[in-house]
Amino acid sequence: MILSYFQANMNLKKLKIIMKETTSLTSIVFMILIGATSFSLVFRGLEGDKILIDIITQANLTPELFIILILFIVFIAGFFIDFIEIIFIIVPVKTPILIALNIDLIWIGIFSQLTYKHLF
Repeated sequence: MILSYFQANMNLKKLKIIMKETTSLTSIVFMILIGATSFSLVFRGLEGDKILIDIITQANLTPELFIILILFIVFIAGFFIDFIEIIFIIVPVKTPILIALNIDLIWIGIFSQLTYKHLF
């Protein structure tokens, strides 16, 4: 903004348009984050994580298959939403399941970051 002012490229009309678009985009991102947080809270409040743990243990999924399933879901979700929203939605859902399956969360973090890297 300072550089464009000194290059005489910025005026008050352009600044007003830029500020309006920035405010609009920021509010959209915050609404998505509020929605993702609300989803996670309702999901955990209705004990959805316990239901998923029961489904996964009844399906006899090995920890390796569950990790592959989670990474595949994250990869597919990356086509539609940004990685920050994916983190806000998927991490609260998968963490109790990973703990119940005795999977090391450090390695899941590393694998997840590698998957997030390939979303762009």
